[in-house]
Amino acid sequence: LSIISIGQFCNASFGSVGLLLNMTGHEKETAKGVAFAAVLNIFLNGILIPPLGIEGAAIATAITFLTRSVLLWRAATQYVGVDTLAIPIAGLARKKRTP
Repeated sequence: LSIISIGQFCNASFGSVGLLLNMTGHEKETAKGVAFAAVLNIFLNGILIPPLGIEGAAIATAITFLTRSVLLWRAATQYVGVDTLAIPIAGLARKKRTP
């Protein structure tokens, strides 16, 4: 539970990036990020559960949370031009680009 809690805290620090992308007409970007994270979760579970058991599943889930958040955050900064990080990091967000 501690591992998943840390992963969820990191996930929350990225803000509501999926909702932001969906509301601004970038549903495809959200779908791509979520699909990639789902495939990554299956892969990591297959690798980490046999040697680590339930902790491996928690680590895989936490990594998946972070990966999805980073992918959607990058898409939000690129397409919408909004940095949703709880503590913005200067120079890390990309500039808005037109579709």
